[in-house]
Amino acid sequence: MCQYMMKVCSLDDQRFVQQCEHGTVFLSWFHCTWHLMPEDFLALHELLRRGAGEEGCFVLNKGDEKNLLWCGDACLMLRNEAMEAFSELVSQAAGLIERDALSAYRKATQRRVQEKVPALARLLN
Repeated sequence: MCQYMMKVCSLDDQRFVQQCEHGTVFLSWFHCTWHLMPEDFLALHELLRRGAGEEGCFVLNKGDEKNLLWCGDACLMLRNEAMEAFSELVSQAAGLIERDALSAYRKATQRRVQEKVPALARLLN
């Protein structure tokens, strides 16, 4: 079970990317959250960069006004403006996520310690 969630980047409080200490990437877009392995997230980034087709477990069907992004049996329908914002969020996060669980764990625990240190200092004073 995940103990530490690190916000990787966000557009707002309903559209963001987080990563836990196990390396799982949580891609949240309003009411939908996909839990992805780092390599699957990077496959999504590559697919969005190309603009259409298939990559890993993803399929992107582009329409005139709507885009359908499939991850297995789950689908996001994104209008063109939303698709641009979604692609930008994924692109920003792709360069920031940890690619393996050990690195994600180190980063998460390091952040957790940094959060706790000021609280401990206040207790000691």
